[in-house]
Amino acid sequence: MIYYWNKYLNSAYNFMKNILILCFLSCFCWSVNGQDAGLSLSWNGAAYVVKMEVVSGANPLLLGSSQVTIVTPASVSTAGLVVNCISPCGVSPWAANTFVNAPPAAPGNNFVAIASLGGNMGEVVNGASVTLFTFTLTGGCDENVRLFINGN
Repeated sequence: MIYYWNKYLNSAYNFMKNILILCFLSCFCWSVNGQDAGLSLSWNGAAYVVKMEVVSGANPLLLGSSQVTIVTPASVSTAGLVVNCISPCGVSPWAANTFVNAPPAAPGNNFVAIASLGGNMGEVVNGASVTLFTFTLTGGCDENVRLFINGN
């Protein structure tokens, strides 16, 4: 029994580690061909807003398939999460496609990967801020919802 439990925990840990590495690469390493972009999360009174701003590099930045991971406290249900695509969605709507709730490696948190489903979403120029998507959770705003940052 202990062997199987340890095997389960090791498997879950490796799964989370791979997700966290993937999320880090897709969320905060938006640096392609010398173009860098930053992400932000805010609450507008009705929904969480995820924005991107191109901070340096060649103009314009062409948006394609991407993933942003949000973190909620484990006490916040992610079952009612609704993602709304905002321009420049183009042919690539955003959707919550991976839920990892209270994993053994971080039992106090839920992780939700929200990804664009491929295709060209448009272009963003340096210094411009664009809303990628909004999302809502059952229960409204929780001040502890954040974007995933590797190591936090």
